[in-house]
Amino acid sequence: MAEAMCDVLKAWRDKGIVMKFMQMDNAGENKLFENRARSKDWQLGIQMEYTLRDTPQHNHLAKLTFAANWKQRKGNACVS
Repeated sequence: MAEAMCDVLKAWRDKGIVMKFMQMDNAGENKLFENRARSKDWQLGIQMEYTLRDTPQHNHLAKLTFAANWKQRKGNACVS
């Protein structure tokens, strides 16, 4: 997922859409994404911000909703 997100952000940057900040929880996949985004392979230059504990971003159901929305935007069928 980290590589796919880096691809998306690079494509946005190439189109002139620059993301300066990204806020997310401190889950392992997000830490991996941060490391990849900062690597010399990508150098996206995004400032990562992590949410506080007990916010909706740390809620399992909220994460499922985010994933379902992502799948719908990509045109895939959403399976629960």
